[in-house]
Amino acid sequence: MDPLCVTDGFAGAARSVAALVEPDRDLMVRRARVTARTPALQAREGMKHAAMQQLLVDELERRGYRRERARLVAGIGIACVTEALTRWLEDPDAGSLVAALDGVEAEVRALVP
Repeated sequence: MDPLCVTDGFAGAARSVAALVEPDRDLMVRRARVTARTPALQAREGMKHAAMQQLLVDELERRGYRRERARLVAGIGIACVTEALTRWLEDPDAGSLVAALDGVEAEVRALVP
């Protein structure tokens, strides 16, 4: 099992979601701008991220990860997806969201020998 950025299942899920949302990039950019200037929406976004992270922790534990490692892997996975999404939304020339996910994953892997 890959303890970095994504497990095989998480990587596949993230890329599947990316392929679904890519056509709505303009809408997502507008949504991100509104969220960035609305404290209540920022709080809601944080709660959604925390809930997704807990789902990942629960699934990783089910697959045999120790709780501590599951929290770490889930946190890294959520951070990778968040960073890829941010890069994709902020840079109109960033290419696809899947490419942004691949780039972030490669950067994280390069950090760990």
